This record gives sequence, structure tokens and C-alpha cells, in this order.
Amino acid sequence: MSEPRTLKEALLLPHSKQWEKAVESKFNQLVKAKVFDWVEHLPNDKKAVGSRIMFKEKLDGYGKHVKFKAWIVAQGFS
Repeated sequence: MSEPRTLKEALLLPHSKQWEKAVESKFNQLVKAKVFDWVEHLPNDKKAVGSRIMFKEKLDGYGKHVKFKAWIVAQGFS
């Protein structure tokens, strides 16, 4: 089975709870490391950096689901 390409797609799959947990875990790591912050208004001379969530399903030698991983990556240039 191929990995989902979007969060919406991941949440519609049979393992949606595992994907949601993987995304939440990665987001919490970024907040804890202080590399991510929500802002309501940017100064006029600043641009927001877009982001995308990447997904990877780890399987054991028998094809059984072992781990669901998510990465939040920057999209474009800052």
C-alpha cells in the first residue's frame, strides 16, 4: 500500500488514528524545539513559509504495520 499524500487522505484511510498520532507527535516535537510558531499577522515585509506533511509507513519483514511516521517540511524558499 502506498503512503497518503495529504493529511486529508491520511485521515480517510483505515489507519487514520495512527496517522493522526504521527502528525501530532511531529508537530509537538517542532513546538518543543521552538522551531515552529503560529502567527496571526505577519509584518508587511515578511512572507510565510509554506509547509507540507510527508508520510511513511514502516513494515516488518512480514508486511505488518510497525510504525507510522510523519514529517512536516518547509515548502519553497524563505
